[in-house]
Amino acid sequence: MSSIPLSSLSALLSFLPSLSSFSVPTSPRFFTSLHPPPAMPLPLVHDTMNLIMDNPFLCLVIGLLLVSLLRWSSTPALKDVPTVKYHALLPDFLNRIFYYPNAIRMISEGYYKYKDRIFRMLTGDGEVYILPMKYQKDLRHLPPSMVSSLHAQYENALGDYTHILLNTDLVSLTIRKRLTPNLSRVVPRMIDELVGVFNDILPESEGSILTGGPYSTDWVKINANTLFNRLIAVSASRLMVGDALRQNKEWLNAVITYAHSLGITLVLLRPVPKYLRPLVAPFLPPIWHMNKSVRLARRLFVPIIDERRRAAQENPAYTKPDDFLQWMLDLSEEMNECIPASDISTHMLLLVGLAVTHTSTMALCHAMFDLITKPEYLKPLQEEIQRTLPDGWRKGTQAAFADQARLDSFLRESQRLGPPGDLSFHRIVMQPLTLHDGVVLPKGIHICFPAGAISTDPRYVSNPLAFDGFRWCKNPVDRYAMFPELVKSSLVEKEPEKNEDTTSNPSASWVTVTETNMGFGYGRQTCPGRFFASNTTKIILSRLILDYDFKLAGDKVGERPANVFIGEHILPNLDAEILFRKKSLGF
Repeated sequence: MSSIPLSSLSALLSFLPSLSSFSVPTSPRFFTSLHPPPAMPLPLVHDTMNLIMDNPFLCLVIGLLLVSLLRWSSTPALKDVPTVKYHALLPDFLNRIFYYPNAIRMISEGYYKYKDRIFRMLTGDGEVYILPMKYQKDLRHLPPSMVSSLHAQYENALGDYTHILLNTDLVSLTIRKRLTPNLSRVVPRMIDELVGVFNDILPESEGSILTGGPYSTDWVKINANTLFNRLIAVSASRLMVGDALRQNKEWLNAVITYAHSLGITLVLLRPVPKYLRPLVAPFLPPIWHMNKSVRLARRLFVPIIDERRRAAQENPAYTKPDDFLQWMLDLSEEMNECIPASDISTHMLLLVGLAVTHTSTMALCHAMFDLITKPEYLKPLQEEIQRTLPDGWRKGTQAAFADQARLDSFLRESQRLGPPGDLSFHRIVMQPLTLHDGVVLPKGIHICFPAGAISTDPRYVSNPLAFDGFRWCKNPVDRYAMFPELVKSSLVEKEPEKNEDTTSNPSASWVTVTETNMGFGYGRQTCPGRFFASNTTKIILSRLILDYDFKLAGDKVGERPANVFIGEHILPNLDAEILFRKKSLGF
């Protein structure tokens, strides 16, 4: 749940015309031009602005907000720490506003200017302290009672208004103790569900839900974000919520609506001082939509949860369903936590909508855009997939997908240059901490590491400007799959060791968390769902590479769709469309 869905936020930059034309930062990561925001804002934004203009009380609140912004002090909680601002001569409230379109550039600037020092940044609703790498070992093993990832997520996602639950870490525990150990059973079930979803969405003999037409040898155009959202949401729902709701249209719509509305809420409410948020929040339409999604999730789930609990108590012969919902119920019972059915319902909405569907969709979009614009990787990847899946995609296993070293390296490289965010290891300090050099972190501050800048630092990655899809393959046969003549040459032995990322684990897999690979977090509270996400992504990409031809739609066929930068977040182009054509009916 570490990634916040921001697919709708670029539209909101239209409120700030002076910010809509900001330039692309000069960090090595920005190898594509900035995707401009849409010309027209979303309907929810129109609703919000109309409501403000028609409501005198809300206009008064907005006036108080503007006065508060002008008076908003920015006294740092940590003394003797430099502050990186958009412009030193601007007042702090303007620097906070300019954080959204300029955060990536400012983080990179702070990283290279204060390499071994802590620096501070003013965000839209507070401040964040960015730590240098020398403090990673001090913090990586600390428990949540000392530095809390959950509290940071709650703060980042405005949990008071977005239904993020702070009273339990049941979801992450269930992932660690139930989902990850059972991936060998989970993978075949996901493939089985995806067979039907692929047939519904992509060109097949029976037609397609998204394409709206019968199978044809012609190319069919589909929005990449829409494609992967549906593939993941439907396939994950079978595992997460069981047969009763896995293809329930109300449930799937609730998942999408919640994630969409949360993104808009974050931009509208984050700049508002905390003491004014209770006055502003009730008037925001996206919060109404989130509340509706939560009510719907509870209406659907509470009867199912109550029935399962009743059956388990009254019927000794009752066979429990084998899905994530049941695993949560069992684990809460083992932990003697009596969690209300309504709270578990909310957990399921957040899990499927944010932690599973949104994050995996973003990774797949980035990877597909990289693959389409770098077609030289297609053949070696296809060879590996055919070798690891000798009985075909439908017979794939967890072990087979784990053996896909080339695809794994490609995904890691795609995430290195297109991470979900430029900051990682978000934590709230729960009690004063003294670091190894005597620096004291006071209670209550928000800390993190500049993961994006670290992953493109020439000290740790050779030639960081270049996309090298197989740079993380340890076996020379895979590392130089596109250049087999180099495998036996002395060039292999001279390959810089820093590309192997031996700082923690020489395997350097996509999900291996190290000091320089923090895409999934770092330390004790690393993202627990990364193994599930890795399998999901490989399953879908393996099918696409094996059975479909694909290319970008539009005039700029050979140009990678530009990323979108909003605050610290980096999104793939959400408007980009892909042309698909089935290679053959047999697989």
